[in-house]
Amino acid sequence: MKDFLPLGTIVTLKGGSKRVMIVGRLQQETNNQMIYDYNDL
Repeated sequence: MKDFLPLGTIVTLKGGSKRVMIVGRLQQETNNQMIYDYNDL
């Protein structure tokens, strides 16, 4: 099983300069059914 950071965690993405908050896991786009997970970034 993958280790996940808790929701609400503030992170800086690789190569990024802005901080973002983790607000969900396995998010799915409604228009094309594409699924994203923060571990895929």
